Amino acid sequence: MDVSRVSACTYDLRKKELEYTLHVIAGSDFKKVDLWGGMPHFSINESEYDVDRLIELTDTYGLQIANIGTYCGRKFSSDSDDEVKQEIKDTKKTIDIAHRLGSRSIRIVPGSGEREVIDTIVP
Repeated sequence: MDVSRVSACTYDLRKKELEYTLHVIAGSDFKKVDLWGGMPHFSINESEYDVDRLIELTDTYGLQIANIGTYCGRKFSSDSDDEVKQEIKDTKKTIDIAHRLGSRSIRIVPGSGEREVIDTIVP
């Protein structure tokens, strides 16, 4: 098996600090990380999280963030225009951070996840 194509998800270590988690993943010979989108592993809120520190840690451990699992998009189907606008901003911010990290994907949720909201959220 070509392990270089596989990423290890940080979710199982979600209660551990990020550096410890990356140390464990690197020690298991993985090179790519599927970053759980919750603290202490990740947040788009600059007051809670330092993306530069994440970059420093991935460089230290020889890892690449392949995916960010923020599950943004939950409020795309909200009845509140303000909530939808904020969710769009947060999703764009997540995409920008993923691009900065060299990540090829982010994990999203299409609104409530119900099929009937797709026509509402696509525009």
